[in-house]
Amino acid sequence: MLLQEPADPPNNRRSLYVCPECGDLGCGAVTVEVIDAGDSFRWQRFGYENTYEDKVDFSSFEDVGPFAFEKSSCELELNMALEKLKSLGARGES
Repeated sequence: MLLQEPADPPNNRRSLYVCPECGDLGCGAVTVEVIDAGDSFRWQRFGYENTYEDKVDFSSFEDVGPFAFEKSSCELELNMALEKLKSLGARGES
């Protein structure tokens, strides 16, 4: 979501919600286009897609967004969440 890694679905979209059972995009995912707007990240064009159809369904999300997030706050919060997930994973491996 910070645009530091390649997007997982095609068309440079980012996954917001994937199958909770397997995490496979083939089951379908809610995705978003994330734009670096200088001092903010803009989330726009929310949609549903999967890996076996060559389209994104935007119709169910027409009234969602766009949203803008201050870049420094977004980076701080997402990095803190990542560190928390890492520490939880490390505890689960013990």
